[in-house]
Amino acid sequence: MSNEAPFIVVEAIDGGGKGEQVKLLVDLIFGLDKKNHVFLTREPYNSIYHDQIREIIRVNKNPTDNAKQLAQLYEEDRKIHCEIMKKILSMGIIVVSDRYKHATLAYQWAQGLDLQELIEVHKGLLIPDLTIIMDVPAEVALERINRDKNRTHKEVFEQLEFMKKLKENYLALPAHHPDEKIVIIDGNREVDEVAKSIQQEVEKIL
Repeated sequence: MSNEAPFIVVEAIDGGGKGEQVKLLVDLIFGLDKKNHVFLTREPYNSIYHDQIREIIRVNKNPTDNAKQLAQLYEEDRKIHCEIMKKILSMGIIVVSDRYKHATLAYQWAQGLDLQELIEVHKGLLIPDLTIIMDVPAEVALERINRDKNRTHKEVFEQLEFMKKLKENYLALPAHHPDEKIVIIDGNREVDEVAKSIQQEVEKIL
């Protein structure tokens, strides 16, 4: 592995059940071995760029607006995030991140930016030892979002046609990263079934 401890990323479109699976995964890793120490993080990271990113997503009405600005903000935020994660990985602590560069590739590509240019700006940053992409139909994900009583509002990207494009983009990423371990998991199943599939992939690298 390229890192001193495994670096694991979990990705999905909004409403894909990613948040719940990330928490289950951290509990699993922690319980597998008393030697395991786990750092759970997410993107955007809590850097000086976090609030700017969230504000743009909140006020935008068209999902294709502010694509370049968002890509640049995520890139700067990710550089800071990577430095933090490098230090943690160097101490032998496993890192699990809820989203990483693949989100920028999928989302900003769907916003109309060039995929190869987006890939290029991420060269030199941390490469995950494993990236799990949870595949959920856009219709199912949007239905989950609409049922979520804790949601006070929808974000600009939570629109059916845009979410369909996001799903396509996520599924295309392994072909554009042949040197990375990216695994597609069927996320349109019961929570415990999805968790078991993720566990099987994670245990291969621990």
